[in-house]
Amino acid sequence: MQTLRHSKEQLNRLNQAIQWVTVEVDRAMSQEEDVSGSTKGKLAWLEATLQQVKQDMARQLSEYQKLMIIKLGLDFEITTYCKLLEVKESRRVAGLVWDLEQGEAVGRICVSDLEEGVCC
Repeated sequence: MQTLRHSKEQLNRLNQAIQWVTVEVDRAMSQEEDVSGSTKGKLAWLEATLQQVKQDMARQLSEYQKLMIIKLGLDFEITTYCKLLEVKESRRVAGLVWDLEQGEAVGRICVSDLEEGVCC
């Protein structure tokens, strides 16, 4: 009889322990789901943010490339205009110097005009 009672008490304690472990496992699983859900939410937010940053970078790269094309075109125009100005200036100066083959002046040279950059 005592062994039966002792066995019954032991079974009750084991049932209580099983219930306690079951509750703890459920609680742990619930917390894990919360953490997992939170982690999944953060991961989804990070992925969305990363995608947005990639799109912004692609847009900025496209704008940069367009601006570089414009800049190169402007640099080319500036270089062309500078060369044209150099040619024009050299022709203007050539018109003011003496024509050595002919032995005569092609144009009048005025010192004050040369200082002001005016052709006589």
